[in-house]
Amino acid sequence: MAKIREDKWSTVFKNALMSDIHKMSLSLASFLQPSKCNCIIALRTEELHLVMSLLQVLIDNRCANVRQLQRLLNVIVQEKKTVPPYLFLSQVRRFGTNPVTGGGFADIWKGEWQHKIVALKVLRIFGNAGDRSKMLQDFCKEAMVWRQLKHDHVVPFYGCCTDVFSPHYAFVSPWMVNGDMVSHLKGHPETDRLAMIRGVALGLCYLHTRQPPVVHGDLRGVIPNVLIDANLGPRISDFGLSKVIDSQATTVGVTSFDGRGAIRWQAPELLKVSISSTASINVSRKIDIYAFASVTLEIFTCKLPFSHLRDGQVLTAVVLQDLRPPRPFEAMEIGLDDAVWKLMQDCWQSKPKSRPDMKDVVRRIPPFVPWIDVT
Repeated sequence: MAKIREDKWSTVFKNALMSDIHKMSLSLASFLQPSKCNCIIALRTEELHLVMSLLQVLIDNRCANVRQLQRLLNVIVQEKKTVPPYLFLSQVRRFGTNPVTGGGFADIWKGEWQHKIVALKVLRIFGNAGDRSKMLQDFCKEAMVWRQLKHDHVVPFYGCCTDVFSPHYAFVSPWMVNGDMVSHLKGHPETDRLAMIRGVALGLCYLHTRQPPVVHGDLRGVIPNVLIDANLGPRISDFGLSKVIDSQATTVGVTSFDGRGAIRWQAPELLKVSISSTASINVSRKIDIYAFASVTLEIFTCKLPFSHLRDGQVLTAVVLQDLRPPRPFEAMEIGLDDAVWKLMQDCWQSKPKSRPDMKDVVRRIPPFVPWIDVT
C-alpha cells in the first residue's frame, strides 16, 4: 500500500512539475514580441545570464514551444554579442606555443580539459573594431548552433574558454585522434569507403531533420570539416557558416547566404553569388546535398573535386559550362559502382529542387536498407 501511495505522489509531483515547466516556457516565449524582448535585452548582466540559463534548461527538456525558446535565446546572444555563461569552461590548458593547424578564419590548438585531450579552435581577428565585433558575433552564433547538436557523426561541443587565448575566445571539443578524413584515408587505403560515406550522410541527415533544420554550409573533407574519431567513424565539424532555417523567425536567423566557403564544393547557386556583388539566395539544405556529392568523390579519390583545374577554372566550368567532376573509374573496385555514381550525379543537379533530400540519399547508399531510421 505504501508503495502505491509513493508511486501516486511521484506521478502527481511529476505532472505538476511538467505543468509548471510548460507554463514557464509559454511565459518566456511571449517575450519574442518586440516590446517585451527589449525588456529582456535591457536586463542587468546577472539577470540576463539567469534568463539565458533558464531558456537552455527548457530547450534541453524539449518543451512544446522549443523553437520559440531557441529563437529568443538566439536574439539575446546576437543582440548582446555574448555567449551564455554556462558554456564557459575553466581549467582549460593549451599545449605548446604554436597551433597544430589552421584555416582561413581560425587556428587549431591541442590542449587539455578535465584530463581529456581537446581541440581548441581560436577565431582569428583582424582589422578594426567593427571587424572584431563581427567576429565576436560569428563566434556567438557558431557556439549556439553547435551547442544544440548531439549525434554519433557530429563532433561534440564541450564549451568555450576565454582565459587561455585572451582576448580571443576559443571553442573546446574532443581531440579527434585519427585526424581529418582525407589524410586518414590516404594512410588507411583499406578503409570501407561506403561506410565512411554513410557516416557523413547520417550526420548531415541529422542536421537537416532537426527542428528547426540546420544547414552546414561548408561541408568538405579537407581544411578539415570532416574528422575521424577513435572508433574510425566520420564526424562533421566546423559550424562557422551554418544557418538555422526557421520559417517562423522574424527577428533572428540569417535567411541568405553570402557565398563564403570553398569553391570546389559549392553548388552553382552559391558560385553565382560569389561572382556578383548584389546577388543573394535563400538558405537551402540543397547546398549541402551538392557538397555531399563532392565529399563522396573525395572519399573515393582522396583528391580535391576538379583536382585538375585551378579555382578560377572551376568557377567557369560549373557556372558557365554546367560541368561536374569526371568519374574516376579506378574507384569502382572500392565501391563506386553505377548506382553510387548516379546518386552523386543526382546530388550535383544544377537545379536545387532536382536534388534528393538527405533521407533519400542515406537510403540509396549500399547496402540498401529502404526502411532505415535516418532521423
